[in-house]
Amino acid sequence: MRAPKNMVFDGNELSKALCCLETTVADMKEFVVFLKCYPLLCRQPCSSYLSTDMCMFGRHTEYERIVSFLLQVGPPGTANFGVLPVVGPARVGKSTLVEHVCYDGRVRGYFSSIVFLGEDDLQLQGTEANALQDSGVVKYRNSASHGRLLVVVELIGDLEKEIWSRLCSLLSHMAHGSKVIVTGRSERIMRFGTTQALRLNALPHEAYWYFFKMIAFRDAGPEDYSELSSIAMEIAAELNASFINASIIGTLLRANLSARFWRKALERIREFTAKHVLMFGEHPVDLMRKGRPIYLWRMAGGGSEVLVANGVHQVCSPQQDVPKLTLLDVVSGSAIPRGNCEFLAWKSRIPPYYSYLVSCSIMTSRRMVVNKKRSRLQSV
Repeated sequence: MRAPKNMVFDGNELSKALCCLETTVADMKEFVVFLKCYPLLCRQPCSSYLSTDMCMFGRHTEYERIVSFLLQVGPPGTANFGVLPVVGPARVGKSTLVEHVCYDGRVRGYFSSIVFLGEDDLQLQGTEANALQDSGVVKYRNSASHGRLLVVVELIGDLEKEIWSRLCSLLSHMAHGSKVIVTGRSERIMRFGTTQALRLNALPHEAYWYFFKMIAFRDAGPEDYSELSSIAMEIAAELNASFINASIIGTLLRANLSARFWRKALERIREFTAKHVLMFGEHPVDLMRKGRPIYLWRMAGGGSEVLVANGVHQVCSPQQDVPKLTLLDVVSGSAIPRGNCEFLAWKSRIPPYYSYLVSCSIMTSRRMVVNKKRSRLQSV
């Protein structure tokens, strides 16, 4: 390939450029050696954002902070164990985050056992540390890690001080360097920490938007659908960073890449949100996180009957059967609920593999108006 006639190559400039490249390459060798002294970190967005249904999303900073706490060795003479509280609203990913940390090779190489305790497991029997393993679920065992134990306590409500004192008595028998993670919604569990608590909030808007569009578009790149991308961004802003909503609505939209259909979905979601803010003063996602009932919406409308979601609860998917009908079926109109029923809202495909079930009932529009008046009177 010939160079253009008006291009002149200066030998001195080429020599300088070549020398600069050689220096850069030589410096990079030292840089690579330097990097080997640090643990590998997964890159974002590739490893945390692309396969949104098969890996944890957007919690890399929190993940590394927990790992750092777990691997930290206190000086001799300090308490046998450290405690990290992880506090946050319902369904923001506390259990998922901790479960993924427990799969980390660094963590598994450091602890001899990893034990999970739920609220029902805290009526501990015995006086030795093995009482913890007998009461909880042993997720991992490694006899070559100096006997250190990692205990994860998962709470829904608060933890009584007497039960915590009993737990600490058992923990005092553990090997030096053992750790405890306590997850829960109540900020009162922060008082049990030996280090600053980790607050886990909903994803920031930018990260949630990326998560949502990966579900809604999947293989179809949003850059190929500029109008749909604009509508999707407005929809994501209405979902209040709910992972369950992102899964349901994103899947609904992906099945019909029509701008008209997406605009209708946006309209229905806005009506749904405005109704709850008007009647109860809060976003429906916040109401559900507090365990309060909400009215559900459907693409085709509900006529004279209104579907009420009375609460969400989680079950461990592999061990328990879940309903065949999904909340997506109800929203899309492919299923018509009859009487009191239960639907599968979301089935997570990553550890701890929870399924989220919604208990629903039917209410007539007339009863809904009466309840609306009562709620207004109560707020006066």
